[in-house]
Amino acid sequence: MTDVAVERLALGVFELGESPHWDAATGLFSWVDITPGRLHTFSHATGMHEVFDCGQPVGVARPRVGGGYVCGLREGVALAAPRNPPAKWVARGFVPDTHRLNDGVCDARGRLWVGATALEFGSRPGSLYRVEPDGDVRVAIDGVQFPNGIGFSPDGSTMYLVDTLAWVLLAYDFDADAGQIANGRRLVVFDQECGIADGLAVDREGGLWVARYGAGAVERYDADGELTERIALPASQVTAPAFGDEDMATLYVTSAWQFLTADARDENQGAVFTLRPGVAGAPAHSFAG
Repeated sequence: MTDVAVERLALGVFELGESPHWDAATGLFSWVDITPGRLHTFSHATGMHEVFDCGQPVGVARPRVGGGYVCGLREGVALAAPRNPPAKWVARGFVPDTHRLNDGVCDARGRLWVGATALEFGSRPGSLYRVEPDGDVRVAIDGVQFPNGIGFSPDGSTMYLVDTLAWVLLAYDFDADAGQIANGRRLVVFDQECGIADGLAVDREGGLWVARYGAGAVERYDADGELTERIALPASQVTAPAFGDEDMATLYVTSAWQFLTADARDENQGAVFTLRPGVAGAPAHSFAG
């Protein structure tokens, strides 16, 4: 284990905290609580913590270039404005009734890449979708056991995808102009004794940070798939990491209290944490729609 100081943010605890994101344009940190369908934003500058009701389970939220957020919901992709539920659908009807949208990320061209996972955990394979700013939706990958964390290499030439139930981190060649992926391969085969692989963040050196749900840790793998660091957190069910702050050198980590007994739930379970791992994150992108 790497010895790094970890702080808990006084923002409350969340049933299934996920999708942490730092928006450099606004200085807002955002995350979602999937099951109750809430989008949260927090400003360090003002101390304001706002909560938006999305009306249905929300797996991912990312800023829009024009303001507000794009959200991956139970039924599709919608736009969210402050203090209002999603009022405009970008794309709807493409998610099977047996699935919901889960983790996602925007590429440098402003597309949203988002996975769909089975409502009943592990009951059916899922898919990875590419959502264009104009609402056009295409299946990018079908038959993924449980699509989870997604990210891009610092130079944008590689897409990474965690397939949780296959216990692998996949890498694909990525053509940003065409929005196409190719040459999928296994970069990491996860140790099944060290927690479930969940969300993903990429640092400027090409390192891949993966949350290990159930093990209370985040791990860093280099671009060759070698494990280089493992950092313990005080919550057992950590879900996703994201780099943020002005220098992009703070790692935010969400967690969940779902499935824990009352005796196991303390102030850390479901909280949001920060740490300084000694490396900065790669730039994040917003939705262009």
